[in-house]
Amino acid sequence: MSEEIRRHQEEERQLRRLPIWSWYMKGARDMLLRLREHQLCGDVKPEAYYGRTVTEARVYIKAVLDLILYDQTSTDRFLSQDYDEIRFTDYERDKKGKLTKCRAFFARRTTSYTEL
Repeated sequence: MSEEIRRHQEEERQLRRLPIWSWYMKGARDMLLRLREHQLCGDVKPEAYYGRTVTEARVYIKAVLDLILYDQTSTDRFLSQDYDEIRFTDYERDKKGKLTKCRAFFARRTTSYTEL
């Protein structure tokens, strides 16, 4: 009986924390939306992190922001760092060969073993 009461109390405690968590997540999403809208990520030298040029780096950063803002689960996964790395796919280039669009996704590192 006491185990059931403890479990019920823990559930009530978690439910009381839910509004705080939702405000935190809404604030995080709003911040990321503003970054994407105002392109503030160009102020830092993004080519040091993604790509060879500033324009190419902005394409990668936009893909990362689109991934994070896709839904609440993606935002939560990004903030909790529940992934190994962010990878890119579906590259699109213009006639001059410049990167115009790509898609980012969360990836887990996998290791395969073969028995001898």
